[in-house]
Amino acid sequence: MFHLLTKGKDMKFTKVICFAISVLFLQSLEALADWDVDNSKKSVTASITGNITHGERQRFYFSKSNCDVVQHIFSAYTTKTADFEKLEGKVLAIEFNGDKIGTRLIAAKKAMLGHLLMFGLGTYDRDFIVKLIKKNELITITFVDGNGHKASDYFDIPSNNWSAADALEAIEVAHSKCVQ
Repeated sequence: MFHLLTKGKDMKFTKVICFAISVLFLQSLEALADWDVDNSKKSVTASITGNITHGERQRFYFSKSNCDVVQHIFSAYTTKTADFEKLEGKVLAIEFNGDKIGTRLIAAKKAMLGHLLMFGLGTYDRDFIVKLIKKNELITITFVDGNGHKASDYFDIPSNNWSAADALEAIEVAHSKCVQ
């Protein structure tokens, strides 16, 4: 019923990278408005924090092994009690800027009074991501019922949005740092 916009070949690698980014909170090397560009030995990530839940982030991840491809990742925090570890690898329904799609839960970790969840939206050519982001002033995600899961069972705050202002510039900066 729902399609997943991903090529899930490197799920284990992705899981490690996502938590390394989110848990270690790499120090920002360059900021564009509210966007951060983090450069490490193996990757570069452009990210921004959410407008509704501040700690939730949109991330555009470039692996230095292939800088023309970008992985679109986002995090969510919830205080709902559920066995999120059993949901890892499952596809949950979301509305992404009004379109109903699926997102794969790639990692879940207990954090504070709830869970920090990392979701994958797919791996794409950089040009595709640029076209996708150009369409809207905000990146809006809402967890919805579907694919065998009821959103209210898992999320106390099911929606967040992130500014797309300067996103294209942040993605370009991240790409140029990746190819250096």
